[in-house]
Amino acid sequence: MSSKALAKRGPKTPEGKLSVRLNASKHGILSVQPIVNHYESAQDWEDHRQGILDSLSPEGGMEQLLAERVASCSWRLNRVLLYESETIAEAQEGVVESVGQKRKRELEHDRIFAKEGERVLTDMGILIEAHPDNVLDDARMARRLHKAVRKLLDSPPATPIEGEMGAWVLEFTAEHAVRLASRQETEEEPEHEEVRLLSESLQERLPGIPDDAYLGDVAWRVGQLRDLIKWLSEEAGVQPEAQTFDGSVVSPQEQLMEKLHIETRYDLASKRAKAEAVQAQLLAARRDRILPAEEDLQKIARYEAHLSRQMYQALHELEALQKRRTGGAAPLARVDVQAS
Repeated sequence: MSSKALAKRGPKTPEGKLSVRLNASKHGILSVQPIVNHYESAQDWEDHRQGILDSLSPEGGMEQLLAERVASCSWRLNRVLLYESETIAEAQEGVVESVGQKRKRELEHDRIFAKEGERVLTDMGILIEAHPDNVLDDARMARRLHKAVRKLLDSPPATPIEGEMGAWVLEFTAEHAVRLASRQETEEEPEHEEVRLLSESLQERLPGIPDDAYLGDVAWRVGQLRDLIKWLSEEAGVQPEAQTFDGSVVSPQEQLMEKLHIETRYDLASKRAKAEAVQAQLLAARRDRILPAEEDLQKIARYEAHLSRQMYQALHELEALQKRRTGGAAPLARVDVQAS
């Protein structure tokens, strides 16, 4: 018979192929693999099964059947652990969103009951402030800014300062210089839009900085930033402060530097407190979700108990068969005691 004829043998329909796919198996009823696609692999199952069979050393059909049952039940028990861990992991993944929603409700409540004249957050502000990651990022940024300002106050002129930190220092200083000069001249708080326009104009005219330069990309030095702060104070028209407690005169540059230090220190303390509160909320939420929900726990416990009973019953029956086969005494009646 030709190889071409041989190649045509066998079922061609999906139903036919399904009906004969286990024909070559020694124990057909046990050869169906208990694999959950995308979670388990056939190779892992075969390794597990073979390991159990090797350790139990079954002989004959009945012992093989019982050993296969032990392998199947123990495999499914491992799946219970997988289900439990993934259930907990899924619950943990929702912690940040849950805490964010709780914070959003609290911030909306604070806005509704804010006192007259009290500053309140906009809808967008609430969304930003409510998300835990934003609060933690704000605290990290506040630490970086305060560290940069301390460098500016205490470090030698050649000390480098990160580009973004230097840019923020100049933006803050320009805005405060405009506000301080306006208050000194008119004794009134300037309009926000006026401050924005004047401070942007000052930053665009910073000496020694190319017109097309992005301030966040500049390799700043402490001495350079001090000189620019002095220039900003003079260009904005800030006057020396003479009405001090000890009668000394505080220069415009010193006023701006002091304001920088006070503001960043206060900002760091405020944002650190918020971050600590958020971290406490996240920890409490994660602790609440360290176990599956009660319904899942009951389902897991029932299924695990069911599989354990089947596995130990099969194991005990196998042990009894093996004892009788080797001439040992095995009682016909046995009681498997299960803890409730």
